[in-house]
Amino acid sequence: MDNRILVVDDSPTFRGIASITLEKAGNVVTQACDGLDACGYLENGNFELFVVDINMPRMNGVELIHKIREYSQYQETPIIVLSTEDDPSVMQKVKDQSVLYWLVKPFTPVELLDKVADIFK
Repeated sequence: MDNRILVVDDSPTFRGIASITLEKAGNVVTQACDGLDACGYLENGNFELFVVDINMPRMNGVELIHKIREYSQYQETPIIVLSTEDDPSVMQKVKDQSVLYWLVKPFTPVELLDKVADIFK
């Protein structure tokens, strides 16, 4: 695959599971521990997919997704949300931001890889 993916999650466990799963499938993964950390990678990252948690300190996933869309090179870049959040009102806040999939934690590696494969088919 060799797709460049930014995984953003404040949980080292979930960030690690997602990253290892994606790397084993041949992707190049960059990890960020929250939205603010992720912003440091946006300028020069050239990412082809973002995997974003919603509930994070300093800058949450909703804020980060809006920030990602401010960059012209990322206006159409696919986003997968991996989160414990399942509140429809929160989901609605990012629905218009081209979030393709919303996986509720805990997720299985197969679920994540299925979504990524669908995006890059």
